[in-house]
Amino acid sequence: MTQTPAFEDLLALVQDRSAALRSSVAGSPDLDVRVPSCPDWSLRDLVEHLTGCPTIDRGAAVT
Repeated sequence: MTQTPAFEDLLALVQDRSAALRSSVAGSPDLDVRVPSCPDWSLRDLVEHLTGCPTIDRGAAVT
């Protein structure tokens, strides 16, 4: 049986993965590029799915 990581460790993981997503979005030349592991989805679709935000403000993605 695996033990649930400490809250601080889980929070650090969320912060790390969120930073990676922001970096990917900010570094993408086009939000309509296809997601390689899910070619029916665009980067815009993926971010909207993960964040629950219906629109993406590119400037907000890098803050």
